[in-house]
Amino acid sequence: MLSAKGEVAKCRRVIAKLLSTKTDPDSQVALRHAASLNAINEGDFEKANRLLREVEAFLPDTTHEAEHRIRWFHQKSMVKLAEGKYKMGIVLVEEALPLLDRVAPGCMTAWMLINRAWFLTEIAAEQDDDNDRRFLMKTAERDYQHAIEHAENEDPKQMRHFQLRVPRFAKIGLALLYLGCRESVDNFKLGVSKVSLDDLRKAKDVIGALDQEGNVCYSGQFRFMMAKTFLHYRLGSYQQALDLAQEAKNFATKHSFGAYANFAGGTVQYLQEYI
Repeated sequence: MLSAKGEVAKCRRVIAKLLSTKTDPDSQVALRHAASLNAINEGDFEKANRLLREVEAFLPDTTHEAEHRIRWFHQKSMVKLAEGKYKMGIVLVEEALPLLDRVAPGCMTAWMLINRAWFLTEIAAEQDDDNDRRFLMKTAERDYQHAIEHAENEDPKQMRHFQLRVPRFAKIGLALLYLGCRESVDNFKLGVSKVSLDDLRKAKDVIGALDQEGNVCYSGQFRFMMAKTFLHYRLGSYQQALDLAQEAKNFATKHSFGAYANFAGGTVQYLQEYI
């Protein structure tokens, strides 16, 4: 929660304190997962990977091993997405999918489906063959929709914040999918050079609906700002796209989202050269 709200330093301090008092394996795993997510938001992927290696040592002794393993795969694949290592990332996601049958559908299973869809979104944006791209898009679209359904099945008394975040993140992913744009935060890569008018209309509809809903966390707000940037780029409103990208960069920098700031900065540089 703290990290998603941009309070990265405070999140780090709270986790460090709790690690010394919550000594049972489940708590140690949960706290290290939280710390790894915080590191991902900071852009410190080496630290995130180290924490995830530490998690592996605790997993066999946990009470809720399946749930913890799903989250481990979720965050490990997030690192690969951010690093642009899509082949390894999709392998991790596919390895995790059988675990989803061992737990009730909910927010954690939804995140794994979103992860796979994100990788497919990235890979689709690389395709020169339109038929291949369409096949990948259809699969990703299905995963995004299923993720929303999984989140709706979450116990209303559990993970309330995630119940709000998951559908929004899935819809942002859908917008990027329709726009043919990538989401990795290593650098800016636009993706395919052309999108159909139908896909552009779908993206506009999704982004318009998201604009009405309002944001639920700062990390989601950044992603939404970038989705709007890409939409304006596709519409040919290059100066507006540049202004939005600069705004997103400033927003990410203000909230210590190091990886996001680098991503937005790459977008700014690309658009400045393009214009």
